[in-house]
Amino acid sequence: MEETSNQDDQHLFSLLKSFQKASKDLQKSPLFSSHEPQSTVERFLDLEKDESVAFDDHPNLFKLSQMLCNHKTHLEKLQKYQGHSLPCILGRQIINYKIYQVAYAIETEIRAYFGRESDQNLVGTLESSADEDEKVNVLVEFENRLSQGFDIHFQDLILKAKIFSILELLLCDSSCSIRIRVLSLLIKREAIEAMLEAGLVEKLVKFQISEKQASVDENGTTNEDGSKSEQKTDNTEEGYEGNCPFEGCVARFC
Repeated sequence: MEETSNQDDQHLFSLLKSFQKASKDLQKSPLFSSHEPQSTVERFLDLEKDESVAFDDHPNLFKLSQMLCNHKTHLEKLQKYQGHSLPCILGRQIINYKIYQVAYAIETEIRAYFGRESDQNLVGTLESSADEDEKVNVLVEFENRLSQGFDIHFQDLILKAKIFSILELLLCDSSCSIRIRVLSLLIKREAIEAMLEAGLVEKLVKFQISEKQASVDENGTTNEDGSKSEQKTDNTEEGYEGNCPFEGCVARFC
């Protein structure tokens, strides 16, 4: 039973990788001008024959399944506009633009899915595994992901998974080996540097300012003379981070 499950997971992984590559290739393809479908279109249509079976039991892939369904519809419509008349040329241009949009969305959704799966594995291993080599492996994998670039989607995954908090716990855990603690320290530093280089901390600060202003506007009370006064908030560190989560986040990183 376990072997069958592993085979299914491997098949799903291979299929998603194939869709991801096909999506990238399709975005790079020039606008179609002939009656013959390009190899990227044929590859997508072949993959989608397998998708209906592979994604049935994966609720986390429902959104991707809908995207692929829309994409298949566009690809099939494209085959009806392979003539050289003006309506065919215009129709082909419009559908190609829609295909590009959906292909980009598919690639992004698959990348996000892999990111979520990787983060869940990272968190689960660091919190539950007693095998030091397993912890080192997932930390090295996470470090490799950092080296590939840092964007807002990756940042969201990290914050939602509370990975920085887990790394801090490892750093403070005297029962952890020096190897794991040093690796955690290096990864945290690399992540912060990557965020700074990508300008994400600056964007986060701007967002937190607007969030704080919105909170003040929402929590302000009206006095008898019609003026507004702000409600008092908890000034403790815990209360501060609770009331202003983004400010607390930036403060902890910086």
